[in-house]
Amino acid sequence: MTSALVELLRQVPPLPSEEPETILRLFTRLEEIHGLGLTDDIVTRILPLILGGVLTFLGDCLNKGVSWEQCKTRLLDEFFPHFVHEKLIWDLTVCNFHEAAQSLHTYIDQVFTAASFLGYNATEQQLVDHIVMNFHPTILAQAAFLERPRSRKKLYRAVGLTEEKFSFMKERQQIQPAVSASSGGDPRLSWHVLTGPNVGIVVILGIPGATATRRQPHRETGSCPEVVRPPGESPKWISKNCRDAP
Repeated sequence: MTSALVELLRQVPPLPSEEPETILRLFTRLEEIHGLGLTDDIVTRILPLILGGVLTFLGDCLNKGVSWEQCKTRLLDEFFPHFVHEKLIWDLTVCNFHEAAQSLHTYIDQVFTAASFLGYNATEQQLVDHIVMNFHPTILAQAAFLERPRSRKKLYRAVGLTEEKFSFMKERQQIQPAVSASSGGDPRLSWHVLTGPNVGIVVILGIPGATATRRQPHRETGSCPEVVRPPGESPKWISKNCRDAP
């Protein structure tokens, strides 16, 4: 047994009870470890984590030479009655709502893993649709502007773009207080941030009837883009490429 497998199994908590949800939680984690291909005999390796009827069940699987896949199928028949099985599918896939503090990638993986283990008869597209609809409202508001993902791979890509946008918004919120303090906290002050491959970070401060500009040099060139605010009621910002800046 490899040291990596030993360490992974050490991090798996023992089965605390024979409740279907706790069994599912343990075996979906073991399924992830089994999927790494570190051992073909995972049933033997997990026996110290099991108790009671589940331990007896796994012992019977070992005596009959049952494979991991066959063991999972028999486990569902033995410990997940039809009503319980259907309810878990509903709770963990169809109506599993994403929490604001939960990692998006972790949430997506949990839904797909539960659906696979429980044998939920849904297409990849249907699972993706369930996940997107169950995103936290703050995530869903941003994801609504992206193209509808039609596969797990494209969903990961959309999530990456959404997380990148949230990261930028967080950075902008950190910049805003400093800008407001340096400008005297004028309530009429409007501000905007421009970014780009050749621009760096540019914070533009605009007061109706006047123009105030604060610029941060580009990291590589050390120069700043020229930023102009045309006169008028609506602030319209024009940024000149950093490479063309005087």
